[in-house]
This record gives sequence, C-alpha cells and structure tokens, in this order.
Amino acid sequence: DFALPNPAGTPKGRTFMRAKVQTKNLSVGSPKSVAVLAKNGLVSLETSDFRDLLRVPNLACTFQLDSLSARMDTMQTTIQKPSGQLEMKPRKGKPAEPEVNVIFDSGHLLASAGTANGRMNNAKLKASYLSDKVEPKMKIEYSGDHLRMVMDADSARFDRIDLTADLLNDQSKKDIFQQWQATGLVKVDKGVVVLSSLSYPL
Repeated sequence: DFALPNPAGTPKGRTFMRAKVQTKNLSVGSPKSVAVLAKNGLVSLETSDFRDLLRVPNLACTFQLDSLSARMDTMQTTIQKPSGQLEMKPRKGKPAEPEVNVIFDSGHLLASAGTANGRMNNAKLKASYLSDKVEPKMKIEYSGDHLRMVMDADSARFDRIDLTADLLNDQSKKDIFQQWQATGLVKVDKGVVVLSSLSYPL
C-alpha cells in the first residue's frame, strides 16, 4: 500500500507520503553470515516532504510482528511479538534539529553471543533524543520481567528490572564515552548474581 500524497492528511504534517508493507515471511541474508527472518509483519510509514532541506522531515514508522529473529556470526536473537514506533520531528523553534522518540514492546526475548546468553519477558523500552548543537540530550526508560543471563560460570537473574536514565552530552570531552554523562536509577526485584570470582552469590 503506497500513497503519494498521503490522503489521510495527519494533523502532524505527515501528508507527503504513506506506505504500508505486510508480509507473512520475510527473509534477508548475506554471504557474510547475516540473516534476518520476520514473520507476519506489518510496517507503516508516514512522512512530510523530505525534499525540504531547511527542516527535518516529520515522520512516523510503526511496526508489529509475530516474531523476529536475527543472526550474525556467533550472535543471534529471537523476539516474540515485537512492536513499536519510531517518530522523528523538527524541534520547536529549531526546525533543522530533530527530536526522536522510540517506543518498543516485546514478549519473550532470547539473545546469545559466543558463550553468553540471556532471556527476558515483556521487555519495554521508551527513549527520546533531543538534538542540540550545544547539549544533546537523551532519556531512557526500560523494564522487563524474568531476566536471566549466563556467561561461562557467571550468571544473574532478576524477577524484574526497571531502569531510568537521563544522558547529557558534554561536547567539551574528546572521548565519546566520556561525553555522555548519565544520571538515573536501576531497580531490581529478587535478584541473584553469581560470580566465579566470589565465594558467595550476591
């Protein structure tokens, strides 16, 4: 489904284009052992006129799938019932700088990389990014149930984890990892951490 212009005429100015893609099984691969498989997916996109170079395009992309799996070398992940939305729009008073908002939800999630593996239920992510030439900002809210992680003899498990973080970019720092200064809170429910270097679990 493709429309140019967008006949829905959304009030947020995404009137330039609308596209919807629905698929039962979508498989993408490459010779370098990269593979992605999406089942029963629906992806929708609306956007303003991206040919306007004086302002960031106003766009929204939503997706919903029964399952999504990906593999690259020794890393792989499988996600049940992933859904979410990516929204980008011009900042108020600064149309050339973007504001980006992301929402993601999923059911059961499995991931592994080498000898490490983990799983979680009901993963939820809400993130926003505010572009600024002086102080870019990010805000992250994350939660999940029944988190389990194992790497060799080390392991961790939590019945629930909640994380909130505010990140402010200090561009006076040269190291990219030192530029992002974070403040936040991590809350865990019934957590146990087992480390091979310690005699007793935490």
